[in-house]
Amino acid sequence: MYFYNRSYKFKIKACEDDLNYPIDTKSLGKFKHQDMHREAIINLMCKELTSFVKDEIEDVRFSYLIRNLNPLITNINHSYQSYVEDYTFDKVRKEYKEKKTEYIKN
Repeated sequence: MYFYNRSYKFKIKACEDDLNYPIDTKSLGKFKHQDMHREAIINLMCKELTSFVKDEIEDVRFSYLIRNLNPLITNINHSYQSYVEDYTFDKVRKEYKEKKTEYIKN
């Protein structure tokens, strides 16, 4: 699989115990239904997933991912919130500069 321009191999194997770990489906659902910033969300997910599994050996990478989906989802949420805050700040700054320029011209 390629994530964030890097190739990561996963051996798709899991054990019964892997199914005992809860998954925060509510947070995942929010990402699924988010139309605004969709491309950014996908990039953030790839970046966080890459960072999350990079140190795990190939044989256990899939199982590790299943067992630790909630911390991964939390990381994605934090990254997305940072992105939105930066996006909003940049948008306000741009509007301010435009209004300032318009005011100076008049």
